[in-house]
Amino acid sequence: MLRRRVLEFRTDRDRAEDELDELLAEARRSVEAVRGRIEHEFSARAADFLLQTFRLVYSPDRRTVGQTGRQLKFPAFEVELTGSAIEGRSVRRTALQVSFSQREYLDLAFRMAVMAVVAPEASSLIVDGPETSVDAVFGLRAGNLLAAYAQAGGAVGNRLLVTCNVVDTPLIPSMLADYVKNGGLNERVINLLHLAAPTAALDRLKPEYDEAYRRILEGASPRLTS
Repeated sequence: MLRRRVLEFRTDRDRAEDELDELLAEARRSVEAVRGRIEHEFSARAADFLLQTFRLVYSPDRRTVGQTGRQLKFPAFEVELTGSAIEGRSVRRTALQVSFSQREYLDLAFRMAVMAVVAPEASSLIVDGPETSVDAVFGLRAGNLLAAYAQAGGAVGNRLLVTCNVVDTPLIPSMLADYVKNGGLNERVINLLHLAAPTAALDRLKPEYDEAYRRILEGASPRLTS
């Protein structure tokens, strides 16, 4: 009886793997049909943020499903990033070979590129804490990257939701610059300092937080266009 159950389990597993393999084959065909467009969109978004030589490469990944299942081929991309800190060309392909900020914004640029291709009329993106990994210089570039996504899309347009600490860098002003001239700034910002449960720091330093919040929003000026 136990042997029969084992054989039934293997039969069911083989059938499920065949069905998944067919589904993945269809997914690969769909991705391969638009891979060039995704690579182009990614390069356009990452170019202003990454100063190294880089390219997005379509590279299907083989993974084992379960502990004893067969290896199946999943559609996947990887980024080849050439390092500049050492002599020669050092190509980095894994997440552990790049900095945290590079990892975060490579991921954002890739998600934006995919959505621009598969949902050009409207898509949504939620970003938590984009300020934690960028300095004052790259904060501006990061803000511009996010603002460009928010302004893109077709007739419906994209939706971008960003949760961010009160940081005195160009990140927040650059994200909001397109809304200052239209008087829609207050409609785009939710002040969690007034809505969320206060921390001990906020209880004691609320006037300072309010002043910092005011100063940061006042730093958002209309974006210059050529």
